[in-house]
Amino acid sequence: MQKNDKPYQRVELKCCRARSQTVFKVSYGFIRAILVCMLAGSWLTVVHAAEGDVPATLVYFEESEPGVGSYQVRYVLNQTHLRIDDGEQSDGFVLFERETGTIYSVSHRNRSVLEVPPDKDAVPADILAREKQLSVRELVDKGEPPPAIGGKPVSLFSLGTASETCVSYSVAVGLLPDAVGMLKAYRQALAHNSRRKLINQPPEYLTDCMIINDVFAAKRYLGHGFPVMVRKHDGATRILAGYEISRDVNAALFQLPPTYRVIGVGLR
Repeated sequence: MQKNDKPYQRVELKCCRARSQTVFKVSYGFIRAILVCMLAGSWLTVVHAAEGDVPATLVYFEESEPGVGSYQVRYVLNQTHLRIDDGEQSDGFVLFERETGTIYSVSHRNRSVLEVPPDKDAVPADILAREKQLSVRELVDKGEPPPAIGGKPVSLFSLGTASETCVSYSVAVGLLPDAVGMLKAYRQALAHNSRRKLINQPPEYLTDCMIINDVFAAKRYLGHGFPVMVRKHDGATRILAGYEISRDVNAALFQLPPTYRVIGVGLR
């Protein structure tokens, strides 16, 4: 296994946590909703073995949404994989495999893995037509900039239509570039699958902000830098709480449990 020869660095951003009392929970619900709606596979058994430690970047967010208490979500990533969980005692996790674009949602309670392969089909014409009708605007906050994070400047932006702000975000330019690259790949996979999910939305619920937040937002803010705060129009918020660079973690964190059943999922 690869040994870590880089100095271990931990950064806690107490200032970010203190500046906002509203935080956002990014759960596995979105991915599981996709899987349940599009379930069309069979039970399989997959074994992946791993031994030893590998260097990784760990990122911690404080997250919440209206009606849900705030708590911390952990992102563990290296060059090939991204794992999202609630920490060491998490009852499940999401694993993204960058090379294949596959997303796995693991449930320890059910001892199962839901697998979402990359969606390579063309985007539905009606969704593309709706997107082209949108007048998406990104505005830059010209006010006093927030304090730098990790020595990197922070800029404020908002994204929406001519009449409505759908999401506001703060990004640190140049912070955690490897993490930005991984998040771009992950969000691209989610956005493509989101477009298929939008087809099943009743017209009265398919709002401009829903399309902007599910399809456009992540690409925009990750294009500027690392997201230290994201606040959606419905009050959902995600705030960076800290990060650790070049920390040795168990390689098994990036593996599927060897005895869990895997549900293959079709995207149609």
